[in-house]
Amino acid sequence: MSERKSRREIDKAIKHLMAYTGPNQEWEGRWEQVQAELLEPLAGKLEVSAEELEEFFYSGPYSHMVIGFGFEDYATAVWDNEARNLIEAYLAHRGWREGSAGRQYLRALGESELGFWEITAVKPGAYAEIRPYGTQDEPIRVKEKAATESLHRWDGLVARVLQSGRTRTFSGAMLPLRPELAARVQRVLSAIPEETRGLMQQLLEQGEIESIPEDLEDVVRQAQASELAGVAFTVWAMDVYLQTTRPAPILQNRDAESIVPTRVRFPVGSAHDDIIRALDTSPVLRRELDATSWTWFPKPCADVDADQAVSVLGHIALHETTLELDTNSIERAERGAALLGTLLGDLVGAPLTVHENLASMAGRSDVPVSNADRPEEAQAALEDQLTRHYRNTLDEPIPMLNGLSPRQCAADPARRGDVIGWLKYLENAGDRGPGIPYDFSWMWDELNLERE
Repeated sequence: MSERKSRREIDKAIKHLMAYTGPNQEWEGRWEQVQAELLEPLAGKLEVSAEELEEFFYSGPYSHMVIGFGFEDYATAVWDNEARNLIEAYLAHRGWREGSAGRQYLRALGESELGFWEITAVKPGAYAEIRPYGTQDEPIRVKEKAATESLHRWDGLVARVLQSGRTRTFSGAMLPLRPELAARVQRVLSAIPEETRGLMQQLLEQGEIESIPEDLEDVVRQAQASELAGVAFTVWAMDVYLQTTRPAPILQNRDAESIVPTRVRFPVGSAHDDIIRALDTSPVLRRELDATSWTWFPKPCADVDADQAVSVLGHIALHETTLELDTNSIERAERGAALLGTLLGDLVGAPLTVHENLASMAGRSDVPVSNADRPEEAQAALEDQLTRHYRNTLDEPIPMLNGLSPRQCAADPARRGDVIGWLKYLENAGDRGPGIPYDFSWMWDELNLERE
């Protein structure tokens, strides 16, 4: 069977399942109950109405994630000690109407368990490698196309893994969690065993039970498993809601000027050599290795120490018919245009200034998100600067490490997990950001830590 036909059968089976309420309407109203159980605790924590949350999550861009996650939890749960969950009941009653791919998918989904995973590797459009969160287990590879485009190494992931022959796939719903959110989920789940054992001891002392159950550890694991969906959804949904509804931050550069990417473009004639010589006379402009671009510094280049962090005011590039100045504020663009006008005089024409809106840039597909087109020399220089920065960081106090340095934590077995979490955070943030690709592997080696 082709993959396309199989997908159609699966989508059809899911649609039928969502409309099914049982031969005697046994499941009538239960889906609404599950939805309420997901959103009501969240409404209390966020201090907003349930109606507002319903509008946000069921009518906005996250509706497919919320509905899919909640419905899978609903369809796989056994209600009130009933013998079968919704999927098993549907297959027994109406499974005959589905194609083989649809039945096979529903059967695998009905037998699946929600898992809490850590992503160890991603190949976008192909697969993700995952392992149970907080373990050093050998990762398993899960085939996935669309979702892997937005997953990153060291993300947490709450999802169901379905087995079909020798191939593993994700079910249709998952919650990706940034490392800090995954750690939050883990902290809540880690407290459940002690709470469960304490509750059993309390029931024993009150005479509610005659003895501590022999299968107490199984009870503990079941308690954690039953809480995973609610805890993970609350952490994920709170983050999504707050990130989306909080006011946008006011971004400023080091001169307390609003960040507004600005380009000033001067038309030029054929006097390229004269322009180069004029720009080279400025003590605050440093020509780069490609000979037709300059970096604009706030003080004479001769006073800039290679190991000193200094603000770069802008970049200048000479093209065949234009000279362009790129800065990150309107004020810098005005100062830079005045500087270039003084240096170049009649060698350039009247400038044209273009301002970019950061919000509009975020929604555009033509804005570059990588520096792959940066000259190799500039790329190497940036990587070298990052390496010097991170090398110094290894001996500096880090707030995320409770004020200790990475070397101190790596040398202390009790704190080694903290510094591993910090390194994973750096790698994950680097994957998400638009900056230059950077290989952090040397830091693991420097601290004598195993990456896996």
